[in-house]
Parts: sequence; C-alpha cells; structure tokens
Amino acid sequence: MKKNRIPENPEIIAEVSHAFSRSDNKNGIIGILSTPFRKIAESEWFFSLQTTVTAKSLIIILSALAAAAFIAAAVLTYEHNTVYHELPEHIVSAGSVHSFDELKALNKPAERSEIILSSGEEPDLLDVPFYSQKDYPTGCELVSTSMLLAFYDVDISADKLISDGYITAKKVYLNRYGNACGPDPDMYFVGDPLDEKGYGCYSKTIISALEKILPEDKYSVIDLHNKSMETICKDYLDKGIPVLLWASINMKPTYISSINHWMIDEGNKYGTEFRWRSNEHCLVMTGYDSGYYYFNDPLDEKSGTKYRKWQVEKRYNELGKMAVAVKKK
Repeated sequence: MKKNRIPENPEIIAEVSHAFSRSDNKNGIIGILSTPFRKIAESEWFFSLQTTVTAKSLIIILSALAAAAFIAAAVLTYEHNTVYHELPEHIVSAGSVHSFDELKALNKPAERSEIILSSGEEPDLLDVPFYSQKDYPTGCELVSTSMLLAFYDVDISADKLISDGYITAKKVYLNRYGNACGPDPDMYFVGDPLDEKGYGCYSKTIISALEKILPEDKYSVIDLHNKSMETICKDYLDKGIPVLLWASINMKPTYISSINHWMIDEGNKYGTEFRWRSNEHCLVMTGYDSGYYYFNDPLDEKSGTKYRKWQVEKRYNELGKMAVAVKKK
C-alpha cells in the first residue's frame, strides 16, 4: 500500500513567498534587496549622516548592507524552493503511516462482517495461499505476486522478487537543479518495499517479472488492462483463475497530492511528468457474490477480505483498470 504525504498547503506557501517578496514598488528578490535601501534613504538618520561622513564611507556601508540583504534573500528563496521538494528521504504520507499496525488500522472497515447474499450461501473462494505484508509496509504488489505464484506452486518470496532480479527497485531523487526525478512504475518498483516511505509499481512491472519466472511453454501471463469486472469474473474467477487487481487501501478514495510527482528519467516516457495516486494498493481477487468481491488482502491477517462491489469498481477505475492473471497452458 502507499499513502504519501501532502506537503504544507501550496497556496499558503505561495502566500508566504509573496509576503517575503512584496514591497511598495517591487516584487521578488529585487523588492527584498531594494526595501532596506529605500527605508534608509528616506530616514532622517541617513540625511544627517550625509553631512558627517565621506562618500567613501557611505559606499562601504551600503556595500555591506547590500551583501547582507543578498544573503538574506538567497536564504529565503532557498527555503521556499526546498519546502516543496523534500525528496527522496523525506517523502512521507499525509497523516503519514509509520508502522504495520497503523497500516492495518486503515483497513479496519474491511474486517469480516456478516455475509449478506441473496441466495443465503457463502461464496466459493479460490484457495490462494495467504501472505501478510507485515515485513513489507509498501510492498503490497510484491506480496500479492508471491501469493499468485504460490497458487501455481511457485515459491518466491516478496524480497526474492527484487534480490533475484525479477523486479528492480529505484528511488525518486532530486537532480542538480532541485527537480524531482524518478523511475516509471511500469518498469520499476518505485522506492523501497521495506520502507514506509516507498511507493510501489504498476501492472506492467509485475507482468515482466512473471514472464521471467514462469516457463513460457507452461503458462501465459495475461494483461487484463481495461477489462471490466464482469469480464474478470466470468473469464477468470469463474474458471478457477485468481486475479491480481490494483485498487486502494480499504477501497478508500485515491488522490494525487501536490508533492508526489516527478519527471520520468528513462524509457518511453522519458521527460514526462508522472503523478502517483496515494492510497494505491494491490490485492489478489479470489471470488465474488451478489454484493461483494473477495480478496487475499496482504494488509489483513487471513484470506477472505470482502469489499462492496461498487467500491472496488470505483477504485479499480481510479487506478487505470490494472489487473493481471496467469493461465496454465
């Protein structure tokens, strides 16, 4: 899961910046630099000083004041510019989650409640081995992929997906100009899955890993991008095939914060701006009934977590309708 922080209100930051730069006649650094000189020049003290000191002395005094004003302006400008880009070490969530217990707390509404079915029968869920992401606070995609592989008797842990080279993790960073740059989540895992400040990856990264792991002559890795939930249920779940699905933590709304964006630094999307959707989450879909979809949710403690259909469909759409399945040949 991911829930990355919204920085201080950018509108407030802008107002503070303007407050620093505003003067009666000038804005920006010029205004900052000119204000003390204008005040001094208009003062009675300066008028009387002109009669007692030489021109050389005035030049020395004004030069010292200019240097001090320039340093102050540079400090103010630097502080304003760096508040917005606290990357990569300082990217954390809004109301940031700092432990697995807190992550689970976000998931409380997903606790099992009485099953309400028109038929009165419990759903027949696929028997997918359950793994918790307790040791991988932002590694839901990796843990869910491990569950999917385990269903096909392939034993690869979440950390092995990275350490064995099936998935590469890269971080967001600041370039020499102070701009946030980073990887494409369709190519890499963004951040560190062991760190609460990590991000995650999208379906194409997982598809690439599955294709490296599973023998091509025995399995097909299927990209279900843009498939409807009806199709996923009919063509896959009904045929005994679990599905990796991208949605959100507890099916809460996703959002794009003003800080979680960067310029992609390689690949087909090089130079384009990417915006991460906070609350992103990846789960293994194992069944459904008339009112709910059921999952192995790595934030839960066991399989069978259910979410209302309309919520799942809404979050699935928000994340760009990403889903992946594996089929035996």
